[in-house]
Amino acid sequence: MLFPNQRTSRGALIFALAGALLCAALPAKAAPSWWHVTSGRSEVWLIGAPNLAPKNFNWDSHVVEQRLKGASALIIEPQAKGNLIGLAGDLFGAAHGLHSDTPLENGLPPSLRQHFQQIRTSIGQGPGKYAGWKPAAAGVLLTNDYLKSQNLETGQTIKDVRHMARSAGVHELASGSYEGLPIITAAEQLSAAGQQTCLAASLHDIDQAPARLRVAQDWSHGVIHPNPTDPADQACFNAMPSLKTLNDHLIGSEADAVVEALKRPGRSVAVFDLGATVMPGGILDRIRAHGVAVSAPVP
Repeated sequence: MLFPNQRTSRGALIFALAGALLCAALPAKAAPSWWHVTSGRSEVWLIGAPNLAPKNFNWDSHVVEQRLKGASALIIEPQAKGNLIGLAGDLFGAAHGLHSDTPLENGLPPSLRQHFQQIRTSIGQGPGKYAGWKPAAAGVLLTNDYLKSQNLETGQTIKDVRHMARSAGVHELASGSYEGLPIITAAEQLSAAGQQTCLAASLHDIDQAPARLRVAQDWSHGVIHPNPTDPADQACFNAMPSLKTLNDHLIGSEADAVVEALKRPGRSVAVFDLGATVMPGGILDRIRAHGVAVSAPVP
């Protein structure tokens, strides 16, 4: 839960069948919905993009291309300071506080150990790869391995929109920045109970992957689902307050960037994580708190 999907916001035959059934049941030519945010002669078209999707996920992007034409900017999520590749190296290399001399599974309570073993064996992994890591880091590793095994990826729909903006000559406007290293430090300092809580959140995220794939399929047909607070994620936030603080900062920065764009004449486009957009207290709620007009989802 910690790093692959900080915002909310994770076998193969089941996924394929679910996708086929959804495609058969929903209108074939539908496209994702948008929110239209307006103030006077200024407007922002906001699209929330699902975090999890199959590789080579197909969706109708023609409306994105149309709304990018003539847009003054594409507003994107806050960007991490420094080198993200180096950051990942710190986490899984130099972050000695995330290593453990006790084999992972030996230190887990029975129910959590069984859950972890069930998922890792389902993707053909033995215990050795995760044995030297504390539970929170092992959850991140297992999540990444699970995504690879199921041919899934995170964040690609946002990357698609950013690519379209570059092709259209629309410059990006990051809604802020943040430091990633303090989160690694906080993860290193988690108590044993907190480590297990955040591992449980990662396993829960993996269990929710089929439902999140359905969210992505529905999104591609213009259907938006609510994103209620997830108790497992909330428990990890409670165990690591700095992660919750960062999450709140990111969401607030995104909402503020949209409101700021309305002070400039013309049209902007914004793309943010779908879960963070629609969650209680999320981006849309914070935009509305500024007294700004936000439409219902529209084509």
